[in-house]
Amino acid sequence: VHSSRSSSNKGRPGSTATSPTAMSELLLWILDHHMPGNHIVPEAEMYHAAMNALGKCGAHRDVIMLLERMERSRESADTHTGQNANETIHGASKKSSPVHGNWTITQPSQKAPPVDRMAYQTAIASLSKSGYSRTATQLLHRMRSKGFPPDIGCYEALLIGIAKEAGRNANRASESTMNTTANNDEDLTAKSKDETPLHKVALQI
Repeated sequence: VHSSRSSSNKGRPGSTATSPTAMSELLLWILDHHMPGNHIVPEAEMYHAAMNALGKCGAHRDVIMLLERMERSRESADTHTGQNANETIHGASKKSSPVHGNWTITQPSQKAPPVDRMAYQTAIASLSKSGYSRTATQLLHRMRSKGFPPDIGCYEALLIGIAKEAGRNANRASESTMNTTANNDEDLTAKSKDETPLHKVALQI
């Protein structure tokens, strides 16, 4: 038992660190090393959860990285399926078995589940809620090009994210206006202290 723990903890990020960067590194380490080291193949639901968590950590590049990993996995699976179909059509004597094909012999830590609609929806929601609405909008076109037309859930996630980003921008603009007004008030107060009082100016006239 002890040796199993030692091997699975190899290269583990510091467990005492709580910064967003450290937490995102820990998430990826669990997904890529700890789970496969314990003979657990991360499925699509685990990738969805990881993307959601990474978005909350502010690791938006890692969200895109996991999505691209799933996209490559689907493309690889489609290519492999096409090769098998081609061999069957031409009556090739050597066929690739699904058990011994590229899909199963690849190490789990190097092979992500094929991308699905929920993966795009999770990435869109994660990015848009964190102020990356433009990138999230681009994912709508991207998922359509990959054969997944956006559904109502994708648009809902995007609209909620845009609304939150607009709210944050409005709050920042309001704070900036308040600070400017306060500075102007301070300037007026400072000037009034240096100027001759109005009632004395009236007496001088």
